[in-house]
Amino acid sequence: MIRNNFSGKKIALSYAYIYMYKEEINKLIINKLWEKPFFVRAEIIYFDENKEILCIGNEEGKIHIFKTKTKGDFQQLENFGELSFHNKKITGLYLNPENLELYSCSSDCMFFVSDLKDKVFSKSLIYNNISGFTGLKYIKKYNIFITCDEDGFISVFYFNNFHYSFLKNIQTTILDKINYMLLFEIYIFIGGNNGAIRVIDISNIEKKEIKELKSSAIFESKINCIAYNLQNDEIIIGNEKGNIIFWNNKINNYIYSLKA
Repeated sequence: MIRNNFSGKKIALSYAYIYMYKEEINKLIINKLWEKPFFVRAEIIYFDENKEILCIGNEEGKIHIFKTKTKGDFQQLENFGELSFHNKKITGLYLNPENLELYSCSSDCMFFVSDLKDKVFSKSLIYNNISGFTGLKYIKKYNIFITCDEDGFISVFYFNNFHYSFLKNIQTTILDKINYMLLFEIYIFIGGNNGAIRVIDISNIEKKEIKELKSSAIFESKINCIAYNLQNDEIIIGNEKGNIIFWNNKINNYIYSLKA
């Protein structure tokens, strides 16, 4: 939720919410369990269900961390801590629940790992990119991180014991800022500022083989979100103009679009 300040008073620019959904006799019951206002716009949210830790990154580079006081009680969250290692908008978050290491990247080109154990927060710079990061994904099976950036690059690397090693750097044919990245099984779907969609095959990632399968230009408008329907082999795209577009991979063309 975003609110504008017309009265001169300091009000929240964004809120984080936790809702509980349950179905009762042909109707859906929605209850709000928790809310938190922020006076800086929240940009990205990450929740780890194992440790029940909620991480929220904002546009100024801060990361707010909350944790349930009692297991399963989402009405009571304590302020676990705040990180201020980044200088610009947080664009990617991942928490390793086993060792409480938080991985974060931002548009200031920095990628950090932060140790959250015992609330003694420390940081280590994993690497400094040439351009700002725009997204982050983690594949637990291979212990591999995938990042995307403002120059259309996808970077794949291993990270162990605070040491990283690059596996692959890919310049996508999007040749533009990657605005959204979706990881789905053996595929990465990326959407650009120019309205282009790319499908990346990572099925042979262990052999360092990563290839771009499809390249499609869609409405030439900034892509804000992507979903994938496996049953119909469809990519569902939301863009900045409020269009929801259904794209069929088999015919490599869009089927229809809706105005949100």
